[in-house]
Amino acid sequence: MKRAKLLISAVLIMALILSSTVAAFADPAQKSMGTLKFGTFSDPICLVPFMSTDSASTDVWDLVFDGMLEYGSDLSLQPLVAESLPTISADGLTYTFKLKKGVLWHDGKELTSADVKYSYELIIDPAVNSPRKADFIKIKSIEAPDKYTVIFKLSDVDGVLINKFTSSYIVPKHIFEKEDKTKLKQSELARKPIGNGPFMFKEWKSLERVELVRFDKYFDGKPGFNNYVFDYNPSQSTAMVKSEKGEINRVFVPESDVARMSKISSLNVNKYVGNVFDCVLWNTKTPFFSDKRVRQAMTYAINKQAIVSGIYKGNGKVASGSFIPALPFYNKAAKNYNYDLVMAKKLLDEAGWKVGKDGIREKNGQKFKITMITNKGNIMREKMLVYVQTALKQVGVSVEPKILEWNTFLTKYVYVGKFDGYVGGFQTGLTADHRAFYHSDRTLGALNYGSYSNKEVDKLMEQVLKTADINKQRELAYKIQEIVAEEQPMTFIIYRTQAYAYNKSVKNVKSADLVGWYNIPQSWAE
Repeated sequence: MKRAKLLISAVLIMALILSSTVAAFADPAQKSMGTLKFGTFSDPICLVPFMSTDSASTDVWDLVFDGMLEYGSDLSLQPLVAESLPTISADGLTYTFKLKKGVLWHDGKELTSADVKYSYELIIDPAVNSPRKADFIKIKSIEAPDKYTVIFKLSDVDGVLINKFTSSYIVPKHIFEKEDKTKLKQSELARKPIGNGPFMFKEWKSLERVELVRFDKYFDGKPGFNNYVFDYNPSQSTAMVKSEKGEINRVFVPESDVARMSKISSLNVNKYVGNVFDCVLWNTKTPFFSDKRVRQAMTYAINKQAIVSGIYKGNGKVASGSFIPALPFYNKAAKNYNYDLVMAKKLLDEAGWKVGKDGIREKNGQKFKITMITNKGNIMREKMLVYVQTALKQVGVSVEPKILEWNTFLTKYVYVGKFDGYVGGFQTGLTADHRAFYHSDRTLGALNYGSYSNKEVDKLMEQVLKTADINKQRELAYKIQEIVAEEQPMTFIIYRTQAYAYNKSVKNVKSADLVGWYNIPQSWAE
C-alpha cells in the first residue's frame, strides 16, 4: 500500500531499520470509508508530477500517481508499480525493472513498460524543461523489450538514482502523447490529471478546493477514504479554526500553536522530526548580496536561537545548513554563526556599506534598502519576516516586507528572481545529493532561486553521484557544507518539527520521524 516516498540511501535505510518498528494496520475495508478533509492554505500550481516543485501541488499529485518504488514504514525500499527491486548490473550502468501486471490507469487502461519509458524520456527531454531532469541526468537510454520490462542504461554511475524511482513520475502515454510536450504546465492535464494511484482526480476549484475520490480498482487495495478533499483557506489560522470547529479533520499545526492545539479534546496532534528547514534566501545577483561578507553579516545579525525559542516555541533546532542532523551526511563541524551584531557591522563596513546620516547603510550612492518577500497565510514565515525586518534595522539595513499570495509569490517573484531576499523553507531529500539547492546550472539547481554559483561546489556535488559508497558521499557532503557555510547563500534558521492535528474521527494515523504520515491508504474516517 502506498506510503511516504523519500530520497534515502540504501545504506541509511538499513541503519534506520534497526531502530524502527513496523506498525500493524487494521483492514480499512472493514471500517467506514469516510472523507478526509485537509485544511490548508496554498493552492496547487501544476498537477503534472514532474513539472512542479511546490509542496501544494506535490501534496495532490502524490495521491493521484504512483511510482516504481516506495518506502515502507520501516524505511525499507519496496516495489510498488515495479514487481520487485531492480536488477542492477555489476558496473552500475544498467537498471532492469519488471512491472506488476494489472496496474490500471484511472481510465481503465493497463499501465505498461511503454508508459514508464515514455514518462522518463519526457523528464530528461530538454524541450520539456522538467525541473526534475537533474534527478535522471545520467540516463542515456531507456528500452522496453516487452510489455512488463523496462531497462534504464546510464552514461555514468549514479549513486542515488535508485532512490529517485520512489517519486510518482509515471504518466499515461496514451493521454500525454496527444499534448504539446513543451507546454505541459499549460495543458489541461496540469489541472485534470489521470493517474494510477489510490485516488482519482474529481475537481479543482482554484483557491477553494481540490477533491479526489477513491480508486476502487487500485492494484494495492482500496484506500481507507471515500474522498480526500483539500480545503483551501486564506491562512493557517483560518484552517486551524475550522479544525477546532470540526469542519475539517486534518490540519497542519504551526510550531507556535502546537501546545494550544494539543489541549483540544477533539483532536489528536501528531509530531515528528521533519526533513524540512526554514531559511532566508539571498539573491546573489543583486548588488546587495553578491558579496559573501554581506551575506555573512546578515546571518550574524539574525538571532536564530531567539527565533527557534520565541517564534517556533522550541519546536525544532537551530539550522546551520541544508543537511538534516539526523542523517549521516550532516557536518556538525561546519562553520556556525552565533548572534553577533558587532561582527555583522564590521563585515558590512569591510564590504563598503557605510552608515549614512539617516542610519541606513549606503555604498556608491545606493541605499541598503531591500525588498523581502514571503507567502501569505504561513504564520511562521510571516512572523519571521517581521523579526528579520527588525533585526536588520539594527545594522543599518532597511527591509520592505511583501507578503504575497502563494501562486503569485512563486511564479511572479521567486521563480523569476524578483526579490532581494525571501523567507521560505524547503523539504530536502535524505541523500547526499543537494544539487537542487546549490548547482549553478539551473537545470540541475532547480531550487537555486538566489543564483548561487561556486564551481568547486558544483564539482563536489557531481562527484556525489559517482559513488554509491556512503562513506565517500559523506566526505563530499562535508566539504560541500563547509564551503556553503562560508558563503551563506541562505541564512539557515531552523530544522523544523512538523505537527498535524487530526479530528479523533480519523483513525489509524501513523507518523514517524523523517517520514510523516506514512499509511494514508490504511487510515480511515468515521
